Order: sequence, then structure tokens, then C-alpha cells
Amino acid sequence: MTSCVPTSHCPRPLQLLSAAAMCVMVSSVNAAIPDASGVIHGCYLKNNGILRVIDSANDACKTNETPLNWNQTGPQGTTGLQGPPDAMPSRFGRT
Repeated sequence: MTSCVPTSHCPRPLQLLSAAAMCVMVSSVNAAIPDASGVIHGCYLKNNGILRVIDSANDACKTNETPLNWNQTGPQGTTGLQGPPDAMPSRFGRT
């Protein structure tokens, strides 16, 4: 039977527990952010610029934070102006 002396090559129980907890936290965050309508909710702390993303179903901004919301897609922009025909330079294969 071999024994394992805690070193950098042998995981300690606390390291294993931390890794397992991190996996659970990551999987629960992925399920709730963005919300069902595709909105990402965050809280911005003005005095130091920290932005934290929250699950609005389980968390809220603190009184000293500014709430920010954005979505994955964004609104559709207006159509740009038509460019001149054949405006591609000849170095790209057009003459």
C-alpha cells in the first residue's frame, strides 16, 4: 500500500473540496446567466469600477451599486449607405 504525503503532486482534501465546489458554482452560473429572455444583469460600483454579473432571480445590486442590463444580441442598427460599385482594390484580385 502506498501513502500520499501532501505535496504539490498530491492533492490535499481542501484542494479537492475547492475544485468540486468551483465545478458546482460554474455549472449553476451557466444555467442562470443570461436569464430566460437573454438579458445579462450586472452591478457596477462607481468608486472603483468593479462590475459583477448577477443572477437577478437570486441576487440584486447593493445600494451603492448601479444596476446594468444588456443582452447577447443587441438592437438592430440602421442600414448603412451603399458603397460605390467595384470598390475593391486590384491587389485583392479585382481589376
